[in-house]
Amino acid sequence: MKKIIYLTLFGLFIFTNTCTAQKNKYIKTLTYEGAICSKFDPPSNEKAWKPYFPSDLEISKMEKKISYSIKILLIDFVKKYGNFRESNEIIKNIQNYKRQYYGYWYGGERRIIVYFYKTVPKNWKEGNLLGIKGGFLEFLIEYSIDHDSLYDFSAVHLPEE
Repeated sequence: MKKIIYLTLFGLFIFTNTCTAQKNKYIKTLTYEGAICSKFDPPSNEKAWKPYFPSDLEISKMEKKISYSIKILLIDFVKKYGNFRESNEIIKNIQNYKRQYYGYWYGGERRIIVYFYKTVPKNWKEGNLLGIKGGFLEFLIEYSIDHDSLYDFSAVHLPEE
């Protein structure tokens, strides 16, 4: 009898997760183009186990913050790592980079990692480009929805020291 109850509960759990799972969502505006991705393979399993699917409004708010703050983030990055030749190109052409957005819970805080790509394959809207070897990823930024703050600009190709 216990086996039947456990199997029934397990079946309901699987069914609920399948029905409520978010699918990737494509977003395109005049200033940015991206995909909100439901699943990803982050460097930390903690992030993968606590996914969060950000809303269009949260993405829009974050994108405004990026457009106003990208120069400051890059100045801080250059101070930390020295010469970074791509800084001016990123600032001038930020709207040309394709993005993938991945939301996750960190403690009780909602966060988004934004991966930026200069060039992308045809299937880029499906997510998980980060894991592809070959250099699609250019840089990333993290954003705290709850604190409305950007942090952790990281470039994939760090400048040589």
